[in-house]
Amino acid sequence: MAAFGPEPSDPDAIRVRILDNGYGIEGIIDMKAITGALVAGLTLATGAASASAEGLYIGGEFGYGGNSDQTVDSGTVIGGFVGTHFGNHGRIEAELAYRQNDLAVNGIPVSGEVTSLALMGNAFYDFGDGSGFTPYLGIGMGFASVTLDSAFYNTDDTGSAFAVQAMAGAAIPFTESLSLTIEGRVFGTVGPSLEDNFGNEAVVTGYYTYAAMLGLRKSF
Repeated sequence: MAAFGPEPSDPDAIRVRILDNGYGIEGIIDMKAITGALVAGLTLATGAASASAEGLYIGGEFGYGGNSDQTVDSGTVIGGFVGTHFGNHGRIEAELAYRQNDLAVNGIPVSGEVTSLALMGNAFYDFGDGSGFTPYLGIGMGFASVTLDSAFYNTDDTGSAFAVQAMAGAAIPFTESLSLTIEGRVFGTVGPSLEDNFGNEAVVTGYYTYAAMLGLRKSF
């Protein structure tokens, strides 16, 4: 196996590795910040559930990004969501998103891609009164179906994995009910376990990407 990237110096770091047929790519993910955000988001969602709903919203989103450890090259994300406002600042939503990223070794593109289809539950906190420019923070968790398709790694297999994400952005209103959203997002999975084309195990302990996102949100 050929390994790339530094050894983890933080005990909370998670190694990301794709192995098959004698080849490998490897990187490090620090999940400490995502774990903290997940705990904070669960607290937010619990408090929001006890408040009165103010209204539903739907929307769509598109983004472009990559991976800072140079094991996943540039790619896109497209998705849709439906949610509801709670109280003055809280929101919860369900989101379905598709991601596609090319593969790389030490930042050099190789043949193949990683794709995922993720169903996520998200919780947000909106700053301000919602009448104008509205910054927000959010976290989400759910499950993703991840596919690794690469001739370079002799792999074409799909598996499911637990997924988390963290978001920071702002909503800019066009009208009372329609807003543009601008957002930065980090998404990661733990697993899945895949096989290469020869029946050998191809271990994926994480699929991690960041993206700059644009979206439209329609409130009712």
